[in-house]
Amino acid sequence: MKRLLLNPVLFFLCIGQQIDAAQTSDQTEPTATISQQANLSLEPKFSANLALMEKRNSANESFWLDINEHKTLVLKHWARGKVLRGDLILLHAQSENADHGRLVNPLAQHFSQRGWHVYVPNLPIEDYPKIQEVALEVSTSVTSNDQASQTDPNQTDSNQQPAVDNSNTQDNSDNANQSVLPPKNHYFDTEQSYQTFISQLLNNLTANIQPKSDNLLVVANQNSAFWILESAKTNSSFNQLALIHPQIPHNFDKNLDEYFSGQTLPVFAFFKDVETESEFINAFDRQLWRSRFQRINRGTFSDRGIEEENPQIAKLIIGWVTRIQKEN
Repeated sequence: MKRLLLNPVLFFLCIGQQIDAAQTSDQTEPTATISQQANLSLEPKFSANLALMEKRNSANESFWLDINEHKTLVLKHWARGKVLRGDLILLHAQSENADHGRLVNPLAQHFSQRGWHVYVPNLPIEDYPKIQEVALEVSTSVTSNDQASQTDPNQTDSNQQPAVDNSNTQDNSDNANQSVLPPKNHYFDTEQSYQTFISQLLNNLTANIQPKSDNLLVVANQNSAFWILESAKTNSSFNQLALIHPQIPHNFDKNLDEYFSGQTLPVFAFFKDVETESEFINAFDRQLWRSRFQRINRGTFSDRGIEEENPQIAKLIIGWVTRIQKEN
């Protein structure tokens, strides 16, 4: 310090460097914080509080299932009755959960009373960007790029000052542009990433069914009837498949031909002949599903209340599975 006092030039130069360093730190710190917010690791979203459901549910037991470094809660209803008929995986609709009172909980109770161990996993929300949202993002990006490319780089405003080459200013400008980008607010980037998650969930769940019976039935409702199709081809543990009011997820830009091609599992499909089921109805009408144990129930329950519908569905499915087992 004495040497600096003896040399005023060195003293003021040192003070100036410290001030510049402090200003640079103040400018970059908010950007780093925003960047960290944008890169926060996201979790799959569910329609219910799973921690609370673990404590309060109508099942006999529950357990956590690992899927790709994440977890979901599975409810298990024990088989009752004199005869053990098999294991059942029951998949709920979107916006519902594994203990929902509309369909999955009543069906789980009916099947367990008739000799089935019932497993009901909580499925994540389909939060991937829809087709229209992706198209809008692409269109906005292209428009912005076109406008930037049409700007004359040699054009200057009459009041514009001569440009100054300042690398620190340029870096700060780049950081500011990055900071205004909205953080990612969805876990699944595409439909395929959601499909991969569901397929892995089913693989892990079938591996965790203990003790295993000689028969595994899978019952899927609405959108879940679509997501189960890939596993119906690849998961050798499945024995039968029941689809209740099946439908393709909204804004899904694919037909069912490739998903039905190669399907051989016994299948029982329940329809109400509503618009959301049209793709599945059309695919079954064209006989794309190849199985001699194929049954379609169309419109039987359209005039019934759900209190009558649920036990009747369970009764029909159990009778159908029993006939298949006798013939095999």
